[in-house]
Amino acid sequence: MTGAIYVAGALDYETRKRYELKLTASDNLRENYTTVVIHVKDVNDNPPVFERPTYKTQITEEDDRNLPKRVLQVEASDGDKDRPQNIVYFLTGQGIDPTNPDNSKFDINRTTGDIYVLKPLDRDQPNGRPQWRFTAFAQDEGGEGLVGYADVQVNLKDINDNAPQFPQGVYHGNVTENGTAGTVPV
Repeated sequence: MTGAIYVAGALDYETRKRYELKLTASDNLRENYTTVVIHVKDVNDNPPVFERPTYKTQITEEDDRNLPKRVLQVEASDGDKDRPQNIVYFLTGQGIDPTNPDNSKFDINRTTGDIYVLKPLDRDQPNGRPQWRFTAFAQDEGGEGLVGYADVQVNLKDINDNAPQFPQGVYHGNVTENGTAGTVPV
């Protein structure tokens, strides 16, 4: 009766950008036709998606050559069509110190997604660890939009970098005088 056009369901720019409707007006004696074109406005409704949910790599412990050293690259894409693909990457988790970046063991190139190890890493306990786990984030709209994430695992390959150690400095034992060869001291 009013000629008002309403949206019957959700519209998605990435699925269909334009609708063309044929509108008919009638007074029971005569009819008139016109075309109504509706353009769907694009909004940022898709967060960046990484190529895979988990990225894994292995590096050698205690390697201090050519630091910082690129260890892997993460990559995300934005499902929002016809919008700039200006994705910004950042890291959080083990080995990342956002308050003091000089303490961080890893960093990421904010535009390429290249992840770098910044310092030699020790695998051996008590101060080392065999694996570092952290999260890579991708944010669209130049770091102002939606966020996607992926897990990152950096495994350390063990090298022979620690000499054997005796738990005690001095060991004491007793053997009897004129004992037989091969007797274990008590």
